[in-house]
Amino acid sequence: MTRIRKEQITSGAAGDGQVLTADGAGNVAFEAIPAQIDANAIHDNVASEISAITEKATPVGADLVIIEDSAASYVKKKAQIGNLPGGGGAGAFTDLSDVPPDYTSDGGKLVRVKTTEDGLEFISPPSGSGDVVGPSSAVNGNLAVFDGTTGKVIKDGGAPGGGSTDVLMVQVFS
Repeated sequence: MTRIRKEQITSGAAGDGQVLTADGAGNVAFEAIPAQIDANAIHDNVASEISAITEKATPVGADLVIIEDSAASYVKKKAQIGNLPGGGGAGAFTDLSDVPPDYTSDGGKLVRVKTTEDGLEFISPPSGSGDVVGPSSAVNGNLAVFDGTTGKVIKDGGAPGGGSTDVLMVQVFS
């Protein structure tokens, strides 16, 4: 049994929540019981702790996250991001399950919903057609303008700026 003399107590006073501590040099003091709270730990009863942690914007598969395992009484465990099940997204358009697997021979094509409405497909753009009617002749450098209000007839609008090709004309409508 170790005896402590009153002279050895260098600070503090005995009371509730106090313990005796020794510094190894024979000095003894009364101190408050340490709270045993790790300031860096994540607690179950502290709001907004996770939002204060620095975010990693580009996680990789080897990064770890903490989970509560529902199959094991919700004990905390670690999981690698690469081992988590997918969330249904795709890294590239061709990774989707309802689209063509690659872009081979599809340059310049458009994407549309299949007529069966169960996926997407590449198609060639439709060729232009319609009933736009223009003049029988035109002058190089002149503008084409609509003739009338049908939106189907155009006419030679003349040269911009009286024939100069480097004039920008702006008309403001209100």
